[in-house]
Amino acid sequence: MGHLYALSALLARERFFDTKRDADQPVPGSIKEFLDSLNGSNGSIDAAMERLNKPVFEVTMTAHPTNTNQLKSMKAQRRLGMALRACQHHGDAHADEMMTALAAFMKEPLLKLDEKKNPVNFTVREETEMMLYFLRNIYDDLPAVYERFDHELNGYAQSKNQKYNPAALNLKLVLGSWGSAGDKDGNYNIFSGNTLQAVALHRCAAMQAYQDSLSEICSLMPGHSELQTLLHTIKEKTGELEIICNNLGRATTKTSFLEPTVFDSCMRAIAEVHPPQAFIADLTAAYDAPETPEPARRELLSLIRRARTFGFGFGKIEYRETADQYERVVGFLLPEYNALLKEEKEHPGADNYMERKREMLEELLSRPDAADIIRQHREAVQSKLDESAATPYSAENAASITYHTLKRMELAREFPDMIKDNVLAECQGAHNALEALFIQMAAAKDGRRPLLGIVPLFEDPETMQNVTGIMKGMLDSRAYQTHLQAVADFHHEGRKTQQVQIAHSDNTRRAGMMAARGFIHGAHKRLRELYQDPQYSHVALQFFEGGSISDAYRNGKRAISESVDAFNIHDFAKFTFQGGDLLNYFNQPISTARLFTRNFTHCAAGPGHKDTLPDENGKKGTYGIVKIVEPERRARLDDIIDNVAIEGLVETLKDYQRDDFPKKGDTIPNRMGALLAALDYKIKSDAGTAGSRGARGQSAIALAPPSRVQLGFLQPVQPENMRTISFSKAFQDEGLDPTIIGTIRLPEHVTQAIQNKIISLREETEITPAEKDFLKVFQQPAIQTGETYLPQAAFNILFHHSPAFRDAMDRLSHASAVTDLTSLNWYEKELRRKDYPAPQEPQKDSGDTEEITQEKNQRYADSLSAPRHRQWAMDYIKHLRNTYRVAAASGWAALNALKNGNGNGKAEAINDSGSLSFTDMVKSKDFSAEQRRIGVTTALKRINDDLITKDAYRDMLTLHGSDEDPLWGSDRLTLRLLANAGNNVMHGRSLGADDIRYGKTLAGMTMAA
Repeated sequence: MGHLYALSALLARERFFDTKRDADQPVPGSIKEFLDSLNGSNGSIDAAMERLNKPVFEVTMTAHPTNTNQLKSMKAQRRLGMALRACQHHGDAHADEMMTALAAFMKEPLLKLDEKKNPVNFTVREETEMMLYFLRNIYDDLPAVYERFDHELNGYAQSKNQKYNPAALNLKLVLGSWGSAGDKDGNYNIFSGNTLQAVALHRCAAMQAYQDSLSEICSLMPGHSELQTLLHTIKEKTGELEIICNNLGRATTKTSFLEPTVFDSCMRAIAEVHPPQAFIADLTAAYDAPETPEPARRELLSLIRRARTFGFGFGKIEYRETADQYERVVGFLLPEYNALLKEEKEHPGADNYMERKREMLEELLSRPDAADIIRQHREAVQSKLDESAATPYSAENAASITYHTLKRMELAREFPDMIKDNVLAECQGAHNALEALFIQMAAAKDGRRPLLGIVPLFEDPETMQNVTGIMKGMLDSRAYQTHLQAVADFHHEGRKTQQVQIAHSDNTRRAGMMAARGFIHGAHKRLRELYQDPQYSHVALQFFEGGSISDAYRNGKRAISESVDAFNIHDFAKFTFQGGDLLNYFNQPISTARLFTRNFTHCAAGPGHKDTLPDENGKKGTYGIVKIVEPERRARLDDIIDNVAIEGLVETLKDYQRDDFPKKGDTIPNRMGALLAALDYKIKSDAGTAGSRGARGQSAIALAPPSRVQLGFLQPVQPENMRTISFSKAFQDEGLDPTIIGTIRLPEHVTQAIQNKIISLREETEITPAEKDFLKVFQQPAIQTGETYLPQAAFNILFHHSPAFRDAMDRLSHASAVTDLTSLNWYEKELRRKDYPAPQEPQKDSGDTEEITQEKNQRYADSLSAPRHRQWAMDYIKHLRNTYRVAAASGWAALNALKNGNGNGKAEAINDSGSLSFTDMVKSKDFSAEQRRIGVTTALKRINDDLITKDAYRDMLTLHGSDEDPLWGSDRLTLRLLANAGNNVMHGRSLGADDIRYGKTLAGMTMAA
């Protein structure tokens, strides 16, 4: 039912758009709205085309962590959505088709099950096939995307007595996949063999798609010999690739551990299936020919556009590897580097080891004979590498990971059109980039080597505070600059580019949402300043945004285009679309078309576009609270306010690490970890993730033992062992959005940041007009006298003038609205039980295995610590309740403008007793958590109805608020089904939400659909 609700919301939204598309008032974010905005400038069709052809919008698909749907179910859902859409347009003529599709969808199991109907995880190959399924969906739906542009652009040109050339429209859509055996970060089931298999499957998928399209075109032009010859060539090559894919087989173990000679021969066989060199040129010649009939011309244009987008790799396979694993590989190949790593391990902190590693690699890689030296080092250990081809990865021996890393790099060397970028997860310093460069050079052969863009990924508070230092270290490296130029010459027509990925979800887990938003926005600003320095401005900076793009509390105002605005990435916007996102965005043609038309027009409109957006009350032309007519002066004021807000946000890191998420080695109580253990973190982690990363060989994961709360003891989950999605879902499954965590002193930190700025400006002898504006805005007695809690007016000003604060508060208000603390009552009751089991020495049996003995010893140790750990969990529940009061008040205050303009006045009434001040909302004991939640939900006017519906859905799933938790003791199938249902609605898009520019709610239309 959750899937059907989301589908109905999607269709209702699209039906609303259908009624608006040809109206005088354009659909918000539509192509028509973009074209209307050009009328005040150069309104020519050429100018419009130039703007649309410039921005790059890149999608990187990942197989993890939120998707548990098996492929057949998603295919059935796509057919159902298309049948429902046909009914909307053509009525009863498609009713039978719709009912047949509905029956097929309801019959198909949502999950992947084994022969005993137990849920099992996907294999790496199945994940690759899933990525190819969504890529093929986009391939099939791309003509509908372009059709919308063609229709509007042609009408626009006619209105200006100009001619539109559809062949000149070339949207820079880039599609990539980590999920096609590319993402080895933490996934020990990805080897060189299944990466080779993914390469073959991608190449084969491209050939099959082009064969299908060409067959249709040739049926319209049966006498066209050139196209018939081209089709024959494509069919031959498709057949050759299908044989290779079949020979590689489906068995994970067999494919993963290919013998070196078998691997090399398969790689050569795939490389020898050369795509037609002049494919697009041949299609273009047929398109331009005057004798080509119009139906064939339309199909030719669609195929040309598809070929530009997909190439013969059917999108990219993008590598991601943990930086410290590359360090192990370099250590295995380079003895002196390995010696340095051993020294660092034996004497941590005794020296600046990162700098020493950077210097050693810089000296080697800058030498003219570096390639020969690296080749000799590889040859010296090649026999050891070949012997470890069939050996699983080991923490003790780096031979296996070195072998498979180098073979994967050889694939990048042989298929540069498909494998172009290498993301370094957990990047800590410039030396990590040089390690990646060393490995690329170690995969050279016959004068050719891989030429991958090296993309540092920053995902913890320490590196987020040092992003400019790390990137400066990379840019100052002669070896790295040489690599940048080589990549530029090969892939980018000589233009140097540098992608930087910023993690959103991992930073949130490690720093808390508020500090993470501050770090993320601050990093964007500092990096942009660095690359504007004349010394580095010859390199184009490109941001890559990580995190789940359809998880509402990770996306500001729940729109990708809002992130484009927040980070000013209109020229190049790249996002990860994680497991469940793919189902949300790329399983229905109407969703895919809306995503791409909305974001290409938004990027083309540029950063000034947001100035024309309405405020929260729907009034056009009122950007923010402070009315300053001069755009540059207003922008400078916004920048000052934004920097102050970021200072306040990042200060919450100290509270988060002290109260919630202790750093490794800290001696403070791990209260969060104790509560997560009580919430059965491990069981819920397994239930909610079905990807190959979590799979253990070919067997199903056994159900974990009953809750250790019920057994009377629990072992806190260590922060360093938490997976981000499991951390998030363990809380969300119990109705608590972890976004609120770490906010308990947020108002104080923001107040202090404002005070610090006021004091510093007053000490200046001369200040700018924008700085004077800042003093005027915040000249409020409560701030000047240092009142503990910031008046509501200041929060509302920050919300409207600081992108970072607006982002943080939008997420916080949404989290406060969906958080229901009721379920914690059940856990608190269980934790307060006094019947601790008496600690007993473990009894040893003759048949005990080593694992059983370890489990018995662990249970004994746990029982000894039971009272202490249970108290930690109870203390943390109390802490969460106090945190929620501040979180809800902060989100509510940011969203609500004051009625009387008094900084200490009252705001909108949120309960029957009348209005309430911000301070009262935080401190009042007469105001319940539920009343606070209702208050924030009411303030979120655009998504109020959708939130209420989702709340009811979640309560139905979990019997939320009851005295019993239905998840205890459930079988693994039920647990995974519940996780699937929850993911679909609670973790997905707010498709039933209103938009302030629609002027009406979609809720009624959703129910009608």
